[in-house]
Amino acid sequence: LPSTTRLLTWSDWDHVGVVIGGKRLRMLESVSGSGVILRDLDTVMELYRSSCSEMGLRRFVANCRGETARPALVSERALRFAQEIRGLPYN
Repeated sequence: LPSTTRLLTWSDWDHVGVVIGGKRLRMLESVSGSGVILRDLDTVMELYRSSCSEMGLRRFVANCRGETARPALVSERALRFAQEIRGLPYN
């Protein structure tokens, strides 16, 4: 299926997830059949390692009014958001 998605969209990528820091790294993603899920990044990497030829990573640095936000605060808010939307249907 991933190669079909890339073919139809003319994209190098077929899936997106958001890594959320904190005490442990987790990935927020939307998966067909399961909806929005939050799981340990190590688990995600093992699942996709066998089926992916390439993975990309970008680091997000929050900036508010010219000042870099505290990483702990950003992680806390991101995790709270992830917990609020977890379980919503895949769209």
